[in-house]
Amino acid sequence: MSYYAPESMNPQQRPSGWKAIVRVIYEPTKVFQEFEGRVPVFPGYLAQMVIALVGFAIILPATLRNLEVTALANPLYTPQMVTVSKISGAIGGGMMILIGPWLAGLMTSLIALLFGQFQEERVGYGSYLGLLGYARMPLVIGGLVGAILGVVVGNNLVLNAAVLAPAGSSVVLTAALATISPFVVWYYYVLAAGFGALHKGKATKGLGLVITLYVINLLFTVGGAMLTTRLMGMLPGM
Repeated sequence: MSYYAPESMNPQQRPSGWKAIVRVIYEPTKVFQEFEGRVPVFPGYLAQMVIALVGFAIILPATLRNLEVTALANPLYTPQMVTVSKISGAIGGGMMILIGPWLAGLMTSLIALLFGQFQEERVGYGSYLGLLGYARMPLVIGGLVGAILGVVVGNNLVLNAAVLAPAGSSVVLTAALATISPFVVWYYYVLAAGFGALHKGKATKGLGLVITLYVINLLFTVGGAMLTTRLMGMLPGM
């Protein structure tokens, strides 16, 4: 099944939104050039949801075990309450896995739309939404790889630059390094390449968008880590 084929293509030449899920990994510029400004939305997000669910299923047993240990350590918890916590955790986690790609895509597409206003070639919001559906594939692949390796190697596996932080490093430095990983760099490259192709140019056209998104992510990550550390320090016995 094909999606959003440009009028200049006949049915045999129309790009497939489903095949693009794989092709965008190794030839993102060509894929988005073929869509000619009209990127399909659903294939990328459905693929994200499926891959993320697989990763979630892999880590779910260990996650539930940790949840059970934590709950049982609380004398106020009864066995029934522990069971309810495990069920609600599994359901809630699964729901977030399904909703997460759409929320991220919807919000990030708005920022891409803003940057698109400064380009000569105008692109609709739907195509930016589709772009994010494909561009985020490296992130869910990274999550799946992390889940698999986490089960094989152990829960302390780190797949980002935080592993380079010296012992005793500050929370700020560790959190900042955690925003850098091969899969994140890969995501930003696909996003920049796709943005540039939609606007009839090179990946450098998407450089401003990528830098802005990284800075936003950096601020949220560092700020969240600092807030968490402060709250933990306020708890008794911490």
